[in-house]
Amino acid sequence: MKTHGIVAHTVAGVVALTLSGIAVADHKPGHDKGNAQGPGPNTSIEVVNLCEPVQENAGVQGKFLRVTSTITNETGDGVEAPVEIGVSQVQVAGFQFVQNPAPPKKKTWIPAGSVVSTPDAALSILPGESKDYVVHLELCGSDPVLADATALNAEVQIMIDGRNFAGRCDNPVLEGDDPDPNDGIPQDINDQSRIDIADYPWLSCP
Repeated sequence: MKTHGIVAHTVAGVVALTLSGIAVADHKPGHDKGNAQGPGPNTSIEVVNLCEPVQENAGVQGKFLRVTSTITNETGDGVEAPVEIGVSQVQVAGFQFVQNPAPPKKKTWIPAGSVVSTPDAALSILPGESKDYVVHLELCGSDPVLADATALNAEVQIMIDGRNFAGRCDNPVLEGDDPDPNDGIPQDINDQSRIDIADYPWLSCP
C-alpha cells in the first residue's frame, strides 16, 4: 500500500464555503460520509470523489484533471420518513506536490490548475439515489503543473442542505481487489487518493 502526504493546504476560493454543521470524515477507504441530526428526519450522505487526468474535455484537446463527485442520499434505512437532500454549491481546487523553494525545502502541496467551467450545482437527490457532479481542471493554464511536481490531488467542498462536506480524491475499494499484505485492507491498484504524475507521461506543461 502506498503511503503519501495529504492535502493540507486550503486556498481562499475553497474556504469561501463556511463550515456549517458537519464536515465529512473518512468513514472507510475511498468514502466520505456524514450523518446529520436535527429537527426532522436524520439524513445519511456519502460522497466519493474520483480524480483522473484526461486529454479531452467536451471535444477540446488539452491536459485536464477530471473530478467526479458522486453524492449518494443513503437516508432511508431505519428512518420512517426518508427525505430528499439538496446540493446548492460545489467548489473544487487542484493541488500539486512539489519541492518547496524556501527552507527547509521539503515537499509541499501548492495550487494546480483552474476550473474550466462550473456546472449547475443545484441538485435534488431522492433517498437511495446518487448523482454525479463533474468538474474539469485545466492543468497547463493558471497555476500550471510544474516540472518538478510528482503528484496531483484535489479538494472538493460540497454544500448539502446548508452543511459543508469536504473531501479529497478518494481511493475506491473495488469488489475483488486483493488485500494489502500489510494491513489486510483491499486496495485498488488504480489508487486515486493521490495521482502520481509519473504514471501519465503525457502530463507535462510547456
